[in-house]
Amino acid sequence: MSNKKILAVTGLTRCGSSMMMRMLHHGGMDVLADNHSSYEDRRMTDLPEKTGWLREAEGKAVKLLDSNRFVPPREGWEYVFILLHRDPKEQSRSMAKFLRILGGQIVKRKHRQAMQASIRGDMGTVQKILARRGPVFSVKFERVLSRPLFASQDIACFLGEHGIHVDPTKMAEVVVARSPKCYDGLLELEMADG
Repeated sequence: MSNKKILAVTGLTRCGSSMMMRMLHHGGMDVLADNHSSYEDRRMTDLPEKTGWLREAEGKAVKLLDSNRFVPPREGWEYVFILLHRDPKEQSRSMAKFLRILGGQIVKRKHRQAMQASIRGDMGTVQKILARRGPVFSVKFERVLSRPLFASQDIACFLGEHGIHVDPTKMAEVVVARSPKCYDGLLELEMADG
């Protein structure tokens, strides 16, 4: 892998990005993250104002969520993107669950429906932003869960075309077999290995 390329795992909140970061890490990628549960780097939310920290992400995988709000800089950076898509209904349920578990906030059904509409609209914006910054590989969350090895092989093939090498078998081994429906807990915390 070129020591300047940033492998950015992206999508909208609660899309499966923690799972994807775990897969890449176990597949042999170095990661830039504060922890190995959510695999987030708190500085992500400083984008687009503060960008210097991205130098630490060169040659590594980093989670860059909500690129419509936290826009990665365009000039002077080389990116390869893995863009996660999830069923908006289940994604909005996961967002509501996250707010309830971490903040005690109850999200009513009508607000979840508004979240679904927002996910659909925001995803189009994210795709346009990313396409202007580098190659994008779209991955369906549900396919990773149902066919982890095939999904991992597809990802590894795409990354290989861009000089990034990962082991798809090791990636697939860390996918937890489960329904794509919104999980009751926070699996990324339950899976914490760091």
